[in-house]
Parts: sequence; C-alpha cells; structure tokens
Amino acid sequence: MATASGRSAAPGRGSPVQARSVTVTGRPGSGVDFDAEPGGLLALAGPRGPERTALLLALGGRYRLRGGNLRVGGFALPGQKAAVRRHVAVARALHAFGPDPYDTVGELLSTAGAYAGRRADEAEVRYALERVGLDEPPLPRGARYGALAPLPRLLLAVALALVGRPSVLLVDAVDDGLDDDGTPAAWRALRRVADSGPTVLATCDSASAAASQAHHVVPLEPAAVGVTAPATTGGESR
Repeated sequence: MATASGRSAAPGRGSPVQARSVTVTGRPGSGVDFDAEPGGLLALAGPRGPERTALLLALGGRYRLRGGNLRVGGFALPGQKAAVRRHVAVARALHAFGPDPYDTVGELLSTAGAYAGRRADEAEVRYALERVGLDEPPLPRGARYGALAPLPRLLLAVALALVGRPSVLLVDAVDDGLDDDGTPAAWRALRRVADSGPTVLATCDSASAAASQAHHVVPLEPAAVGVTAPATTGGESR
C-alpha cells in the first residue's frame, strides 16, 4: 500500500536480532541468549518489574548493557547504539515510555509520525490500525489514552510505533491487565504485526500464553532480571 507521498504504508522489513549472554545486571547466570529472525515474534517471559523492562530497552539501545554481545541487523551494541535506535521502535515500556495517558486518541493519531521525526500520511496511520485490529470498530477519538481498556491501550501504542516503519518493535508487558480473552487477542495482534514485516520482541509474564503465537519463547531466569534500579528512557524517542 502506497501513501500520497509515494511511501509505502507497510512497516519496514524486519531485522535479525542476535543476543549472546546479554545482561543488564552483570550477575553470574544472568546472560540471555536468543536469535530472532527477521519478521519473527519473540517473547521474553519472566518476572515483571523494572529489571525486565530494562532488559527489553537494552535490546533497542536504550539501556546500558553490562555484559554480552548484541547485534541488531548489521549493528553491534553498545558501539553502534545510535544506528540501532534509528531502526528500533518502542511501543511501550511500563513506567518508562509510552503514549501520554492524558492525550486523546485523536491527538495521538494526528501526531503519530512525530516519533519518527516526520508527518505521517493518513494511509500509514490507517494501515497501522488495521494491523493491530483497531480499524473496526474505531476507537472514540475523544477518549483519553489512559482511560482506554488494557487491550486497546496496548494495541494503540503498538500502532503508533508502527507508523515509523521500524525494523524492530519492542513491546513491554504484553499481558499487563489482560484477562483470559485479552491475552490471546494481544498475541494474535502482535503475530499479525510481525507477519507484516518488523521483528517483534515482547516481554510477558506467561510463557504458555505467548507460545501459541510467538515463533520463539525465551524464559528469563531470575538472575537476568535481578537489578534494583528502575528503568528509564529519559524521554528518548522511539
């Protein structure tokens, strides 16, 4: 699908992500290993908290690694952090990054391209909403983001990040606040997103809930998420 400006509305082609003994804690036994293929959906399942969020952000060059080797596409972290950030979008990171809860749905959609540093075409926004299943029925434009139910709140954050056409998309706490119906719906939406192009890395509490849609589920050992300092992004862009 092409936009009025001639750009494709579809997300960018996914990039491979390779992690070897990656850690944000530096503690023995804390290294995480995985290979995420382009356009794959990979779930990182483990105890919820700022440490898990820090690990996810580190995969996108937005939190300091304390050990291990990480490559995103053709770029290595931490040395090529700026290049990695240009290809990776964060949909949300609990208590650290995400849409402003006081903004309305209409405000967020009208400025959707701001996170990518440009104006987004209507076709790009519409495509992103379709990918996550928020096109029909549409969300009320006057509703505040923070007042939305957990599932549409998650999906809208994902859609906004997709507008930037990232190669890799990071999503924190997929199952946060979701019930037994909402959690599978969230994973189905993320699988549709991954199938459309970008590589999706997502954290969650339940490995079993992710397994039906994720290409790979990586269990996180307690040592991998054992730091005590909260994760922050300092208002950095997607």
